[in-house]
Amino acid sequence: DGTKPQDLPLPFGPPSPIPFHSLMRHAPNVLLPWSILRDRLDEAG
Repeated sequence: DGTKPQDLPLPFGPPSPIPFHSLMRHAPNVLLPWSILRDRLDEAG
């Protein structure tokens, strides 16, 4: 019934969590206003 996990070429184990993954969904909401502010400051000066 297939290959045993210890015979697989890749290590077998649970996936590790991705650091800061829960914050990534908030990144566009933070970065867009920051980008707009930088554009306005560039135009003013």
